[in-house]
Amino acid sequence: MKKIFFWTVAAAATFAVLLIVPGLLMAPNHVSVRTIALNSKPEVVWDALTNFEELPTWRSGVKRVEVKKTGDQTLIIEHGDEQAMTFRLLAFDPPHRFQTEIADDDLPFAGTWTWELKPQGRGCALTITEHGNIKSAPMRTVAAVLMDPAQTQDQYLRELAAHLDEDAEPGPG
Repeated sequence: MKKIFFWTVAAAATFAVLLIVPGLLMAPNHVSVRTIALNSKPEVVWDALTNFEELPTWRSGVKRVEVKKTGDQTLIIEHGDEQAMTFRLLAFDPPHRFQTEIADDDLPFAGTWTWELKPQGRGCALTITEHGNIKSAPMRTVAAVLMDPAQTQDQYLRELAAHLDEDAEPGPG
């Protein structure tokens, strides 16, 4: 019985060390920049990006969006299959730039996304910059192994391109 207990405690301690220690050695903050060149005019892209209530028509995983304005603050609540995520609108400069931040302090991550549109030829280039923060060491370890911030950005940009009937691929910003 003592051997089983010992090996159980040893396995749990090893698992904890392998999960926590690498995360403690990683920076909690990261930056990911992705860009896509689109043939659509900046105003058309801007409308697709900022007509928040229409996002479920082209964003996978988003079932409904609510926009709540209170005083000088705008909250954008994206409802998915199982949960909702609330974003605070920080900047809004049509049709060039807007920025949101995650407004839920209880999540294991935080950060901002900044969308920047620049005219390019007959269309525009859209760049999304993520400034992210993964709060806990174990979550940083899991994120480093299983997640890539660029993956979410690329999926968003591909879905936008498809919504605009364009065949465009995102790349590094």
